[in-house]
Amino acid sequence: RKLDKIAQQLNVKSSDLLAIMKQESRVNPAAVNKTSGATGLIQFMPDTARRLGTSTEELRQMSAVQQLDYVYMYFYFPAWNFIKLLRSKNCCLSKNDILFNIAINW
Repeated sequence: RKLDKIAQQLNVKSSDLLAIMKQESRVNPAAVNKTSGATGLIQFMPDTARRLGTSTEELRQMSAVQQLDYVYMYFYFPAWNFIKLLRSKNCCLSKNDILFNIAINW
């Protein structure tokens, strides 16, 4: 399974990734937060989607399996890119996003 492969590459349990997706979207790749515009399995914010080379509109059209590539990229930011993102004026990561990224990449 693709989820298992991604979890292995991120050095986390696939059940933990699945729990995040259940919490964020009920594992619905087309889920949209009407207030923030967050979209997809892990509720990508529009700015985050752009930084990953896509858009929330494109993500909404993808299957869950296709979106897993973006889930992987989101959680695998290399440290230098992550720091650059944090320093940007339009940083879209919350405190919880930052703590989770630090925890899984420690």
